[in-house]
Amino acid sequence: MTADQRKRSIAAKPPAVQRPRKTRDAALAQATILGVARAHFVSQGFAGARVDEIAAESGYSKAMIYHYYGNKENLYVAVLEEVYKHFVAPRRVLNLAEVGPVRALEAFVREGAASVRKDPAILNLLAIENLNEAAYLRGSTVPRAIYPPLLTQLKEILDAGVQQGVFRAGIDPVQLYVALSSVIFHAVSNRFTLSVTLGTDTASSAFLDRHVDMSVAMVIGYCTTSPRTGPVRTVRK
Repeated sequence: MTADQRKRSIAAKPPAVQRPRKTRDAALAQATILGVARAHFVSQGFAGARVDEIAAESGYSKAMIYHYYGNKENLYVAVLEEVYKHFVAPRRVLNLAEVGPVRALEAFVREGAASVRKDPAILNLLAIENLNEAAYLRGSTVPRAIYPPLLTQLKEILDAGVQQGVFRAGIDPVQLYVALSSVIFHAVSNRFTLSVTLGTDTASSAFLDRHVDMSVAMVIGYCTTSPRTGPVRTVRK
């Protein structure tokens, strides 16, 4: 074959197909790892969860998990942070001038209840971290970044209610948040034991719907009722 023939032969061949290199989808990998890790931490706690089991179930190696999170403690904190960012914090920013403070407060309570009912496992994680006295969450900046805007929103609702004469003055937004959280979270976190002890299916949608309605009425009633003055006297029969 002459030099000219070789050139023509090479030119006639189709160019080699450049196969795209398989790139690692970091976002998908981390979301998958966190989802599996959360299930393990919920069911087994921090001490009982095993990184090798999380790796096997997620389909990603332990090396990759350590690449993203460094160690088991950081993975656990990342799971807690996801819970706070996606389930605890979200609240719609309502136009107070349009809906009014009462409806805004109702929406605030209902959305908090809806987020918990949508994924009750988040309360298990918070319970585990409370047993640990917030030892792992204490070093995270995420909750401290989430709660100030949440409390600011609640304070704006209360202030608007006071200005319009529908809410009484002097309500501490932090105290109110703790109170309404207790009301709406307890029924979900203790739904199984309450069902047994009360002989009622407190985990049913019908029961929880009524409970949320009552919780809203209690919170709004507290904000719209004049505070009791003087000591509470016990009536003796």
